[in-house]
Amino acid sequence: MATIKQDELSDVVKEQLESYAENVYNGVKKAVDKTAKETKEEIRKSAEFQDRTGNYRRAFALKKTETTGWRRTYTKTWYVKAPYYRLTHLLEKGHLTRSGGRTRAFPHIAKGEEYAERNLTKNVEEAIRRVSK
Repeated sequence: MATIKQDELSDVVKEQLESYAENVYNGVKKAVDKTAKETKEEIRKSAEFQDRTGNYRRAFALKKTETTGWRRTYTKTWYVKAPYYRLTHLLEKGHLTRSGGRTRAFPHIAKGEEYAERNLTKNVEEAIRRVSK
C-alpha cells in the first residue's frame, strides 16, 4: 500500500479522475463506432424497395465529428453521398406522381434511427461497466 502525503492527495485524485474520464471516453467512442456501423447495415437491410443498380445503397456512408477541449464530443453521422442524397426524402416519405396519385413510402431511415436509439444506450452502458471494473 502506497502512502500519499496530504499536499499530494489532490494531484493523485485529479490524475485518477482524468485517467477514468479518458477510459470512459474511449469506451463510449468504441460504442458509438459499433452502433453507427450496425445502424448503417440495418438501414441497408431495411431498404425494401427495388434499387435496380444498388447505387443508392452503396452511397450510404458515415462521417465522424470530434471536438476536443474541456467538453469533448464524438459523433458519427449517417448520410447518403451525392447525387443519391436527393432520393432519401422521396423514398422515406413518398411523393406525388404526375397523375395526381402518391407513391408508396419506404421508411428505411426511421427504422435505422429506432435501431440506433435502442442499441446506443445499451452499448454505452456496457462500455462504462467494462471501464468501471
